[in-house]
Amino acid sequence: MYLKHFGMREPPFSITPDTSYFFNSGSYQEALNVLLVALKSGEGFIKITGEVGTGKTLLCRKLLNILPSAEFVTAYIPNPCLTPAGLRMALADELGIEYARNLGITADLTRTLSLALGASGVSLFELTRAYSVFANQGFLVEPVFVLKIINRDGNVLEEAVSERHKVIEKDTAFIMTNLLESVVQHGTGQRIKALGRPAAGKTGTTNDMYDAWYIGYTPEYITGVWVGFDTEAPLGKTETGAVAASPIWLEFMKQVLASESVKAFQAPEGVIFAKIDAETGLLPVAESRKTIFECFKEGTVPIDFSKRPGEVKETEDFFKKDL
Repeated sequence: MYLKHFGMREPPFSITPDTSYFFNSGSYQEALNVLLVALKSGEGFIKITGEVGTGKTLLCRKLLNILPSAEFVTAYIPNPCLTPAGLRMALADELGIEYARNLGITADLTRTLSLALGASGVSLFELTRAYSVFANQGFLVEPVFVLKIINRDGNVLEEAVSERHKVIEKDTAFIMTNLLESVVQHGTGQRIKALGRPAAGKTGTTNDMYDAWYIGYTPEYITGVWVGFDTEAPLGKTETGAVAASPIWLEFMKQVLASESVKAFQAPEGVIFAKIDAETGLLPVAESRKTIFECFKEGTVPIDFSKRPGEVKETEDFFKKDL
């Protein structure tokens, strides 16, 4: 019908609509604008309803095509009959694996919810490259092993040019760096404080102490350390990433950075720091026992204050007050 009646050279539909045939009418553009505004304002769920054949699928696909990939992470799950558990699984499958791919992970990844806990194996090379996205302010840089080739006369015969691709926003990368700095300052990476300069990183230990990891970076360099046997076997009862891997990273980086000046990680535009209650994550009150400075994307700083002792804020608190 389409080819004969409209004189088209190819069908506008196969199994799914071709968005290049999207008809930009007033009502369709209005619906598209509503979806864009809702997404940019942080809406958690958007439900699209309409009669059969009114273009809901085409609208969704058009939306996915025009969203900036570096600003939004998307998952398209067209099955309306999923159970809550099924929806969580589908989202984990779509978002988790796709996000890992954006960071340069190419290994086969287990399609289970435990993927977030490290249920799939990756190489040291891949994991270090993925962490480099945070160090490089959101850019995935293709690593090279040979920087240049110089002949005996000092002439450059060949020189590598690294490719850079933006995969996440600068503010997202910095917040990840800030979190990983906390690992060094307060967590399992505290041995790295002996470096005497800002550093971010993460320890890792697999089941039965088979593998010990430490991936860490400074504003200048990133290094990954893996400790394990070629044939799978336990390293020892206490050989965690903090014990077996991070000391190797520390001694190596001390030598690499010996002649480098101390540099701090620079916060990009769009990141602000705010004092919050360390126990509640909300704005502190005079009675807050511990406060910390935490970084946020602009517009996401908490606006609620922690409850004061004896203060009633919710109906449930009121009924529990004298229990």
